Amino acid sequence: MALIPELVELAARHGAADRDKVTASLQDAARIQSSLMRALLDSTEIDENGFYRELADKFHLRWGGADVAKATPEMRAKLPARIALRYQLLPVETNDDSITLLTYDPFDLLARQAVAEAVPQQVRYEIYTRKGIFARLAPSLRDRRRNL
Repeated sequence: MALIPELVELAARHGAADRDKVTASLQDAARIQSSLMRALLDSTEIDENGFYRELADKFHLRWGGADVAKATPEMRAKLPARIALRYQLLPVETNDDSITLLTYDPFDLLARQAVAEAVPQQVRYEIYTRKGIFARLAPSLRDRRRNL
């Protein structure tokens, strides 16, 4: 199974009108080793909720929609802000042994490496929409700007 054609088909089912444009964007991102998911979302409008739910089902990823409400300021503080903001990761659950992060890009290996270096716990990833993660990270950005 090739990832790019799978993502193009999935995006088309959720509103992407121009498959060729999406394919070209994904191929360009792959060529320069950039984020496929960011390239896809930047190249077209899709129903993110439907897209990510189907992506979660297709790739056997856990859907984080039920956990997003747990993303309190105290929870967001469990992950270094530079990593959370750079890779758009949202902590939603933590204990002594593990931390659960929402991500819109489950294929981002650089993000996983950065988290592995910064967090001592075992990390579990759940998938959620980029818009939903940004909405929960926005208060962190506003708080940081006020404190500068």
